[in-house]
Order: sequence, then C-alpha cells, then structure tokens
Amino acid sequence: MSDSSDYTALAVSFVARNLPNLVQIGRSIYQDARDQLRSRLRTAYTKYIHRTTVRYGRSKSFFIRDVPTNIYEFYVPLGLTSGETKLREASFDSAIGLATRIVVTAPAGAGKSMLLRHFFLSALQTSDRIPIFLELRNLDRTKNAIVEAIYDALRTFGFDLNDAYIDKSLTFGHFIVLLDGFDEIPFESRRTVSAQIKTLADKAPNCIIIVSSRPDDTFNGWDDFSELRIAPLELDEACELVTKLPFDEDLKEKFL
Repeated sequence: MSDSSDYTALAVSFVARNLPNLVQIGRSIYQDARDQLRSRLRTAYTKYIHRTTVRYGRSKSFFIRDVPTNIYEFYVPLGLTSGETKLREASFDSAIGLATRIVVTAPAGAGKSMLLRHFFLSALQTSDRIPIFLELRNLDRTKNAIVEAIYDALRTFGFDLNDAYIDKSLTFGHFIVLLDGFDEIPFESRRTVSAQIKTLADKAPNCIIIVSSRPDDTFNGWDDFSELRIAPLELDEACELVTKLPFDEDLKEKFL
C-alpha cells in the first residue's frame, strides 16, 4: 500500500468480503430495509478503514524524520518467539495462530509499535474483524477508560454506527483491539489499566486483544494472555532493512 487509492481499495475489498456477515449483526439493531442497511454499513466501514489506514499506514522513523511515509517503505516484518516456537516475519494471522490474547514484549526501540501497525494493516487484508489501535499513553485514567476509548476511536475515524451495534459487535468478537505501549503508562496507573484490560477481555471474550510493552512482571498475573517476544533480526532481515534505508546506494552496497 503506497497511496490513498490503495487505502480505498483495501476498504472496498474488506467490505465486499465481509458485508453478508456485517448485515447479520446490523439486522438485529437497525430497522432499515436490506438495501438501506447495506448502504449504511458499507459507508461506515469504508470510511473507518480508509481513515485508519491513512493514519496508521504512514509514519516517521529514525531515518525518515521529515515526512510521514508508508511504513512498508522502511519496515521489515519482525520475528516473534514463544518458548521453542519462532515466527519469522510475523503477520497478524500467524500471531493469532498461537494465541488470541497476546502481549508482545521487547526492549525500547525494538519495533513494537511498528509491529502492531503491521498487524493492523495485515488484519484488514485477511481477517473478517475490524482492528482498533489505541495508544495507551493517551488513555484517560478514569474507570472504563479503555472501553470508552474504543467507542471514541471508532467514531473519530468515521464509524458512525450506534452504541447498540458496537456493543453487539464486541459480544460477537468483531473487533481486534491493539493496545500499544503499556510500558508508557505511569507506574502509579498501571494497576488500574491492567484491571481495565482484564475487564475488557471478560466483556468481549471473543475479541482478539494484543498489547505491546517492554517486559514487565505485571504480565505474570495475566493468566489469559500469552507473551510473545520480538526476536533479534536474522542476517537476511538486517540486509533487507539496510536496502530500504534512505542512504547513498554505493555506501549501502559496501556496508552489505
């Protein structure tokens, strides 16, 4: 995906692939005629997907600091490890093949946030669920803040369907909740946010929840979550990363 037309195509493809299932949820909430309902759902999902892919499909990086750039121009999919299992170039599908409640851990600067953005985009290409990306450092510290942030994020990006539809979708497991940066929450608030994440897991037992963080002993008490660790780059992965960097080509060739 490189430009707005690609984002639009992704939104159209997702809706075309999943509209029959979306209508089943919508019919239990709205009294619209079938064609009106299909139009309402198509508009809401297309708008949300287009706006979120524009938002999370581009970013600045350590090497590209001036202009937000399509992440795949500089991102190399990372590997994940869990015990003896290793996923090379982990995608959303391969990660949830191991668990549907996941904490991705790695030291600072290892690419956790980019990995979650990669999951966001790859989920839209293969899944029948809608991803929601929340940066935990921006979270209010009030009760039910995460659940309220889910509603706010959907509306902010154009998902203008009513609360009853969102509630039903949470129950059905229609969402993928990506919670980025648990380690960026102030220490005095982590217990509260941890409790909210557990509450969300209970409220939406069929939704997929993925959290990113530096390693933290807090996760030992998250019985429903599996910890996946970002693996160091293999040689071929490091070489691929170098080829994508905006440096002099001759210099890159010598380095490689």
